Amino acid sequence: MKELAEHLLDILQNCLFAGASRVTINLVEDVATDQLTMEIKDNGCGMDEQLLAKVLDPFVTTRNKKTGLGLPLLAQTAQLCNGSLVLASKVGEGTEVTLKIQQSHWDCPPLGNVIDTITSCLNEQTHLVFMHKCLDSTGSVVGVVSLDTDDIKAHLEGIPMNHPEVLLFVRRMLEQEYEEMEGRER
Repeated sequence: MKELAEHLLDILQNCLFAGASRVTINLVEDVATDQLTMEIKDNGCGMDEQLLAKVLDPFVTTRNKKTGLGLPLLAQTAQLCNGSLVLASKVGEGTEVTLKIQQSHWDCPPLGNVIDTITSCLNEQTHLVFMHKCLDSTGSVVGVVSLDTDDIKAHLEGIPMNHPEVLLFVRRMLEQEYEEMEGRER
């Protein structure tokens, strides 16, 4: 996977496959620590200790495919970029994936198209909370992009989250927030 957004998409698909009704995504780009942190938490079915111990093996998957390359490739990215990948999970409670990597490392992949990733996973069954923060060299927040699908659903009056007009609205909203964040970073 060439972009972090592709890893995020793979994890989000895992969350949905696990039956999560709530997914929280936090991205933090911290200039002071030269670190990008990506946390994804869900309340899906979770994994038992045996599966959790094997989930970074590329030949282990719970989906209908022969290999599960997403998390092993993400672990490799973490290792290459002076970072870490931490997985925590409990059956019946959900799973948490935390990636921390050195942003300036030459092997650090670009963030990629987070907007496409988020909008491709919107549905009626899942409450998605997304936040992307950028911190400057003093640790002050210089930009935030956020989305809470429950806030949007409250105004839809029965229109599904994945309706094309809703997806276009969400896309434009996120694009505007990213433009504002990038403007503040300069």
